[in-house]
Amino acid sequence: MKKKIDSLDLRLVSLLEQNLTPNFSEIAKILNTSPSTVFRRVKELQRIGLVKGYKVKLDYAMIGKKVSALVYIKLKDQNSMEEIKKMEGIEEVFIPLSGWDIIAKVRVATTNELMEFKQKVSNFASSIKIELISKEI
Repeated sequence: MKKKIDSLDLRLVSLLEQNLTPNFSEIAKILNTSPSTVFRRVKELQRIGLVKGYKVKLDYAMIGKKVSALVYIKLKDQNSMEEIKKMEGIEEVFIPLSGWDIIAKVRVATTNELMEFKQKVSNFASSIKIELISKEI
């Protein structure tokens, strides 16, 4: 039987979205329930696939990756998508509803590296547009 997501689950998911490392005791206090209930609910939400894991937020400047960009790509061939997804520097890949075939979020150390990335992508692309991202909020 499929689990029904209730209001406690929704509030729990909202807190998990805000907090990368779940502290079940703190979350339990906020939700006015026990840490064991929070733990059990999180495990169940993971089991059914609603919670797929936790993502670390990095200060990329500290590891030398100071340049972020959105790269809009029209593919020459749809089979090229997998090759592009494997390229170094790609953080995320999106498939938009219209206009472009792929939007890739890229993070590299320098604008020269970004231009090298563009050159590699151009082997697979009929059109490329790059927008630098100044800051994430």
